[in-house]
Amino acid sequence: MHDDLKYVESLEIEIDELESDKAEFSNMYDVILQECVSKDVMCSYLLSLSDLDALDELQCLYLHKVKECDCLAQKLSKQIKSVSKEVHTELLKHFAKVEKHLISLEIALQKRKEQAAKPYAGRQSNRALCRAAITLAEQQSAQRNV
Repeated sequence: MHDDLKYVESLEIEIDELESDKAEFSNMYDVILQECVSKDVMCSYLLSLSDLDALDELQCLYLHKVKECDCLAQKLSKQIKSVSKEVHTELLKHFAKVEKHLISLEIALQKRKEQAAKPYAGRQSNRALCRAAITLAEQQSAQRNV
């Protein structure tokens, strides 16, 4: 019986050790579980920060592009004004040339009107002079060909 008693005592000691190990493992499990949960929470938080950083970066890039577009619009506006001034200047030059040509045409028309107003005999003598000049030119041309 003494042996049985010793055996029971050893079993009780083993049960106590196992319960102690069980409590220790339970505590370790709780710590590991808490670490996992906190790491998951931390991971989610970091991912949200990463998403916020990406969003922030996109917003900065957007603002940069908006400023770039504004600069290009201002540059284009200046170029349009410059081209408009150049075109205006060119048009003024062409207008001045056309105006000069118009004046010379008006003067020529006035001269023709004055010539038309002269007596008929004067016009006949002009025609005769023209015919004589043409005949002389034809004769000189014929002499060169011979």
